[in-house]
Amino acid sequence: MKKAGKYLLTAVPLIVGLALQVVCSIIASTLYSFYRAAQAAASGEIVTQSEILAGFGGIAIYALIVSQILAFLVFGLWYKRQNKNRESRSLTQVVHVKTMGSILFLGIGLQLLTNLFMQIAYVIMPSAMEEYAALVETVGIGQANVISMLATVILAPIVEEIIFRGVTMRLAQKAGAGFLAANLIQAVAFGIYHFNLVQGIYATVIGLALGYVAYKYRSIYPSILLHLAYNLAATLLGASAQILPDTMATQAVLVVVMIVATAAGIWFLKADQREEVYENAD
Repeated sequence: MKKAGKYLLTAVPLIVGLALQVVCSIIASTLYSFYRAAQAAASGEIVTQSEILAGFGGIAIYALIVSQILAFLVFGLWYKRQNKNRESRSLTQVVHVKTMGSILFLGIGLQLLTNLFMQIAYVIMPSAMEEYAALVETVGIGQANVISMLATVILAPIVEEIIFRGVTMRLAQKAGAGFLAANLIQAVAFGIYHFNLVQGIYATVIGLALGYVAYKYRSIYPSILLHLAYNLAATLLGASAQILPDTMATQAVLVVVMIVATAAGIWFLKADQREEVYENAD
């Protein structure tokens, strides 16, 4: 029973992370509703609920950033307390040339793999893709502007790696899970955290790769950098989609680049023997 309780504890970071997002979103939408109501009363105009919702879409990204900052404070302290008796190593002690090679190529390869999945998803589950597209448009993520990149390329990799590859995976290991089970637990939680079917599927797969990288290097620094490279590649791919022709030839080239980049990333990862995969033991 005690062991089951420890496994249940692995869901707490996910619940807290989602709660922070929901609370920040509710507060932001409430404040915006009051603001628009006051603005309408002063001008004598009539504002509909749909107009208020549409207007909130423009500031939703700011609510997301606030929730990310709060999550960083909460889980940063949790992660620090959780690892206070473990050896602390700096970024330069963990990351070197081969590490950066694997991060760069894997980030590109995994993002192109996600892009391929999205192309297939448009065919086999169009309704889910419509919901996903509406969510992305409403929140404003993935856009090539400073605010969006702050949220997706900088804050998201840091915060999400602390929550899942840091706190959640460590909780699973403390509950008695080996690496494979602990990695699966945190990856599934990472998928659920994105709160929609399309992102949930590919986030779970990406979470497994990020978990392995954090496990191999005994640090979340490399997984943060890989996550950053992956998200940055998404932004660049989205921008290039406005330029590249939407043809079968373009998709074929992207598939070839995906295969080459992923293979190169795996080669660098396997060739990097400076860090040995460690056994789960305290």
